[in-house]
Amino acid sequence: MRKKWEYAYMAQQLLQGVLPYTEAHSMKFPGIFLVYAAVLAIFGQTPVAIHLSLLFVNLATAFLLFLLGRNLLSLSAGIVAGVSFCVLTLTPFLQGFWANSEHFACFLPSAGFFYCG
Repeated sequence: MRKKWEYAYMAQQLLQGVLPYTEAHSMKFPGIFLVYAAVLAIFGQTPVAIHLSLLFVNLATAFLLFLLGRNLLSLSAGIVAGVSFCVLTLTPFLQGFWANSEHFACFLPSAGFFYCG
């Protein structure tokens, strides 16, 4: 089973009130399932919703990296940081087209670094 569908299946079970790991098994922590459950609850239970949430999360992370680079160094450094993140997330070698947990996990540290920086 591909990761994306595994996450979505566990998220659908969470939305139906089934406790994690009772009906389906996974070696992953439940954080990504909670994120997927929030995505499915907000955008709907379709593959388009998952990809749309990936787009929003990547754009928000790129914007936070832009702000961080601008605040720490200069405007051009912020632009390079934001654009570099966008280009790297579009490469198939980094699985930029799949909504893996790494994409969702990059947002919170970026927000933390921006807040502390």
